[in-house]
Amino acid sequence: MKNATYKVSLIILFISYIIITCVLTIKENFYLIRKEIKSVLKDEEGDKFVKTRNVFDLVMTDKIVLKYDYIDLYGLTQRMFLKREVSDVNNGSNVIKLNNGNLTYVYPNISTKRWIDQIKLVSDYSKDKNIYMIYAQAPWRIDEDARLPFYIKDNLPKVNNNFLKKLMDNHVNVMDLSKLLDGDSNDWFYKTDHHWKTETAFNAYEIIIKDIASNVDISFDEKNVTDFSKTTYEKIFIGTYGKRVGLFYAGLDDYTLILPTFKTSFTVTNFRNPNSITNRLISNFEGVFTYNEYIDVDKIDREMSTYYTYGEGTKAEVISINNLINSDRKILILKDSFADSIYPFIALNFKEMRVLDIRRYQNIKLKTYIDEFEPDVILFLH
Repeated sequence: MKNATYKVSLIILFISYIIITCVLTIKENFYLIRKEIKSVLKDEEGDKFVKTRNVFDLVMTDKIVLKYDYIDLYGLTQRMFLKREVSDVNNGSNVIKLNNGNLTYVYPNISTKRWIDQIKLVSDYSKDKNIYMIYAQAPWRIDEDARLPFYIKDNLPKVNNNFLKKLMDNHVNVMDLSKLLDGDSNDWFYKTDHHWKTETAFNAYEIIIKDIASNVDISFDEKNVTDFSKTTYEKIFIGTYGKRVGLFYAGLDDYTLILPTFKTSFTVTNFRNPNSITNRLISNFEGVFTYNEYIDVDKIDREMSTYYTYGEGTKAEVISINNLINSDRKILILKDSFADSIYPFIALNFKEMRVLDIRRYQNIKLKTYIDEFEPDVILFLH
């Protein structure tokens, strides 16, 4: 009887906890729920019941009260049990701890033929137009020195190697940065995020710009690779992987901000979406390319990524005019997020730089864009 009473008490306590959490979450997000449901009721298409349910599903997963405290507690228990793989509600987002302590996902085998064909087309067209083109491949965080647990296999390194080989077989000018970067590959990346550190990105900038300078007459001297300040903010960054397992599973990352110490002036136009100007900025390097609100030394921000201190996250297009440079050279950069911490530095060496994120600009006619812009250099960086 005593045992039964104990079990019933636990059940009541658990159900009460769920009800209280639900009520507090709905109360906290009342205005958001009301706004979304009004939108659903106005929409004449689709099943209103399903859409209303989806609103509550979204709130109860993304907006639940104490969400990050639960994640932190979950990650702490996984660490205490020495778990190398932390399960996620989305199986593709299971977080893996490498031997070097860095976190990662593993990825399925994917076909790259479409991308090879498209990059080859741009490469061939660049040669026809006498434009210097590089395909620069950012490194992947898993290598022989940063092993996965023995029972997990990652397909991406093999896919990546085959991808680069096929590009080279098609006479694309490939730069494999994993073979050129300085230092220990274990230190290239943030522990808790899939991106490379600012220091690694700046090293990649040095490598890329020296290669371009050896093939194209651009404004380039040693001050552009040595005369910069570095400020490191300790334990302020929790990245993509870290957000899924909490503060206590792998800790926090430091973040380094690198800025030129010489005089700079730029006019930069940002397009968050194609053909829609977000803003136009006229200022020095720091004023147009960095967003210090992403560096918060007073709290760990789970909603924003400190990585986007450079560039403020994904934009469809960035157009930069260097107001002080004595040159007319132009560069077109086709990129993903790995280039966000590089392209501001590349802007130092060109009169005009245009940056396109094809993930947001999928319907662009690239040949037409190249013809109209007439760049001297095209840089893919992915």
